[in-house]
Amino acid sequence: MAEWQPIETAPRDGTEILLGRASEEEDDPGVSVPGYWQAGYEDGIDYMGCDDGFVDSHHQTFHGGRSFGAESHRYAPNQPTHWMPLPPPPLAGKEGQEG
Repeated sequence: MAEWQPIETAPRDGTEILLGRASEEEDDPGVSVPGYWQAGYEDGIDYMGCDDGFVDSHHQTFHGGRSFGAESHRYAPNQPTHWMPLPPPPLAGKEGQEG
């Protein structure tokens, strides 16, 4: 299996990878979730924009933040510290065996 690598070396082309952050406190288990690099975008009629950054696939853990627009709508980024490639999916008919 691949080893965790510093986030600075992660692909920034939209490739889905495993994003991670070590525990920050004794009772914090840390986190690892699938995600990808998202280029920032401006506000639209029906949505608020965001800054560049890594986001998790479920949009619940990591995000790029928002440094523009009304001050009340700005927020700090929450970024991972490490990454690794996702493992390949299981092969059909192999009952969970690696191929």
